[in-house]
Amino acid sequence: MIKNILFLLVVFLTNIIQCITGFAGTVLAMPFSVMLIGYDAAKAILNLLGLLASVYIVIICFKHINKKELGKMTGIMLAGTILMWTIPDVLLSMFGDESSFTDVDPQTLLREGEHAFRIISLCFVPAAVGIVFTTLFQAVGKGFRSLLMSFFRQLLILLPTAFLLAMTAGVTNSWYAFPIAEAGALVIAILFFVNLVKSDFKKLH
Repeated sequence: MIKNILFLLVVFLTNIIQCITGFAGTVLAMPFSVMLIGYDAAKAILNLLGLLASVYIVIICFKHINKKELGKMTGIMLAGTILMWTIPDVLLSMFGDESSFTDVDPQTLLREGEHAFRIISLCFVPAAVGIVFTTLFQAVGKGFRSLLMSFFRQLLILLPTAFLLAMTAGVTNSWYAFPIAEAGALVIAILFFVNLVKSDFKKLH
């Protein structure tokens, strides 16, 4: 009982700090929460609280979304894609000497890493757009559609595609499952959005 009360107090105080600073509420609460109620419970509760707070903010501020800032976010994602295509070797070198944690030849590992970076970077822009759609659905009370997007992306597209590519085209090409999954989830999101515009949004007029 006392631990639960202390946990609630921790959440309350760290969220006050977040209101002042604009960030870090969950980061500050996590260590204390783990000690009080355990890792699994703390992770679930704090993530849920963060999600609910984010949804609430989006709902009350939806009409104030800054298209310019949204453009900046997409631009950053695009810049990351370009960097991972042009200098993947430099980015990989930031993680230190690869030979210290694997028996694979460092040059082979670097070559495979460059290949993976270039392919995964194709996810960035569609992932950014997908996040916007996910937030939109949650903001207008269609959170189940966000859940379906994640379900299709992770379970019905990503895992089977990675398995099939690994079996048929080799493990190296299994990285293509990531952009394929993001593209598939984006298509689903667009279909959901079109349906939303034709049904719920149309009623607003």
